[in-house]
Amino acid sequence: MKKIYIIDTTALISWRLPTGETVVTCPHAVSEAKGELTEAIIEAYLHTGKLDIQEPEDAYIKEAVEAAKETGDLTRLSETDIHVIALAIKYLEEGYTPIVVTDDYSIQNILNTLGIEYTSYYRRIRTPIKWVMICKQCGKTYPPETTLEKCGECGGEIVRRKARSSDN
Repeated sequence: MKKIYIIDTTALISWRLPTGETVVTCPHAVSEAKGELTEAIIEAYLHTGKLDIQEPEDAYIKEAVEAAKETGDLTRLSETDIHVIALAIKYLEEGYTPIVVTDDYSIQNILNTLGIEYTSYYRRIRTPIKWVMICKQCGKTYPPETTLEKCGECGGEIVRRKARSSDN
């Protein structure tokens, strides 16, 4: 299978693109990469054909969101993060070997569960994690994608923590 690298903003702002393979990112990652020099380097990558910018289709975005809900990482992701994951899903389904370049732990966690390869420049998760939301006071659990801050039962603070097998 042909390899394709999908990069997030970290790769753009560090000016270190993988070489020798196709490199793709999404428009959101490019818009997050600020600075005159960074923008000039991105423009040079585009001009020389070393970088391609693609918007993922809605179907792949939905798959990325569902995968993020499954791990409990959805509330930690930006739109850029979801689009990077969606591009990886797209290329996997098209028969490529996608390799995502990211230092984001939540993206890495989701990619792990999807069986998609990733690499990082600075930091990497050791093991995949599934998250739950739980009330610190009464122990009531909520779906990982909940945005509630206070428990509906007792008013206690809702926090994110690693799921135990009894939480599933």
